[in-house]
Amino acid sequence: MTAGGYDGSVIDCDVHHAYGPATKLTPYIQAPWREFVSASTMSLNPAQKHYPHPFGTNKRIDLVDDGGPTPGWDYDLMASQLLDPFNIGRAILNYDVGHESAHNNHYLAAALASALNDWSLDTWLSRGDDRLYGSILVASTLPTYAANEIRRLGAHPRMVGVLMVADGLGLPFGHPIYHPIFEAASEFDLPISLHFGADLWSKQGQLAAGGNPLSRTEFYTLLPQPAMHHITSCISHGVFDKWPNVRLVLLETGYTWLPWLARTLDLQFSNLRRESPFVRNLPSETILTNVRIATQPYEPPEHSSHLIDLLSALDGIEDVIMFSSDYPHWDIDDADDVAKEFPPGWRAKIMYRNAEQTFRWPATGAAGSPSSRTI
Repeated sequence: MTAGGYDGSVIDCDVHHAYGPATKLTPYIQAPWREFVSASTMSLNPAQKHYPHPFGTNKRIDLVDDGGPTPGWDYDLMASQLLDPFNIGRAILNYDVGHESAHNNHYLAAALASALNDWSLDTWLSRGDDRLYGSILVASTLPTYAANEIRRLGAHPRMVGVLMVADGLGLPFGHPIYHPIFEAASEFDLPISLHFGADLWSKQGQLAAGGNPLSRTEFYTLLPQPAMHHITSCISHGVFDKWPNVRLVLLETGYTWLPWLARTLDLQFSNLRRESPFVRNLPSETILTNVRIATQPYEPPEHSSHLIDLLSALDGIEDVIMFSSDYPHWDIDDADDVAKEFPPGWRAKIMYRNAEQTFRWPATGAAGSPSSRTI
């Protein structure tokens, strides 16, 4: 299948895999937390409890076969529904979406993040499919623990990035308290992906300016708000000046708002320089260099030209956007539908090349060594 006139390989930056019943994960949890989890009735993934899905499932209904394997739980099903038909050359697995790392007990959250990483390596990334890569999930509420987890797995050739899914401390990610995470990621040349919302399900943090949403409609609509704040915070606190090779990847926030944010930050640059004298470059330049944003959910207008006019307000944005499907969630985007919305000259960048240059893939013939990549 070709993707909207683009017939090359596709890199999918956000694919969700899950362990299913908690008993599949507990063998990977280190003592004494394994006994704690096994002896309790706690749910390791409380998403449905706080935000019941209006369609009854967070999986796309047409992917679910009654009596068959659950999408996201089964490798063969993922291969037949996503990897093979859409010519996925590389797929980054981001759990479902790692809500466990947002547990209210911060030490248990760190233990669950480590367990998920080991489970992913053992059950998905060691099966010999060279298309599959992983993210190192970290519990952001304990930045030093998160940095240690990055250093534990940062050299593994199947781990190509870091994943944070919760802001449990209630502080934007540029705040110095999180800097140990950026430092560790920089050491291994790993991008940091942000996938928002898990903190809400554990009743930590606040997603939107007016308070936490009461429904999934509000939740999905307002997901760009934390993304805007975290980018602004990282620029203001000089994260990219201190660690120039760090890239921030935004997942599942849409992308049409980014030109507006870049323009607004540029207008504040004189104030920014007074408050943060270590910031050297225009925010829009930093965004083009150090920020990447995934397509899901892609936002097709009535006319494709309107989308391109909007995006072109940030010159060079075609080097920032990367394809993601969000498989197998209910609002999964097909590669065909996404590619056709962009000009032919943009498609190879968005569907493959930008991600190829952003994540730290193993170099050909040198497993575990960072590939050449430009920022």
